[in-house]
Amino acid sequence: MVLLVGLSATLFACSSSRSDINVALSDDLTGIEHSDPVALGLLGDQLSVGEQFGVKPEDLSRAWFDGFESSVGSMVVEGDIATVEVTITCKRLQPAVDKSLPAINDLMTGPNTTDDLNALYEQSGKILLGNLQAEPLVTTVLTLTYQFENGERVLTPQSKKDLALELAKGSGSQ
Repeated sequence: MVLLVGLSATLFACSSSRSDINVALSDDLTGIEHSDPVALGLLGDQLSVGEQFGVKPEDLSRAWFDGFESSVGSMVVEGDIATVEVTITCKRLQPAVDKSLPAINDLMTGPNTTDDLNALYEQSGKILLGNLQAEPLVTTVLTLTYQFENGERVLTPQSKKDLALELAKGSGSQ
């Protein structure tokens, strides 16, 4: 009987851990998809890239995460640490920035340049957003690690960094 109670408690704890991780992961990924400021905080400085081109972070995130999808694969829970395989489909920011730079440079130095910095920023932002909207969706698999901290499952600092870098530049296949 004691063995049965102990086994039931272990199974409940394991199931609860998996449930906690699924909730945390869902909150993080759904938040990114819907441009939730807390979830977008996982991306660190990535959203500030647009500000250099006169693009508001919310406009950048709307273009960036148009078509974003995610699914959870395998999950391994060992004590307070959980490792989760996630498939992410989204646009990549860095290729859009790279494609925008020559046109923005021409805009700044070409024969039709203007002294109106606000107009230059606005035109630069339109170039960046246009290139980001045209970026193809890329699918990649990423392994994220969650730890138990202050009573909650949270991404480790390294996984936050890995997620932000993957979303920005990516190395997946199209």
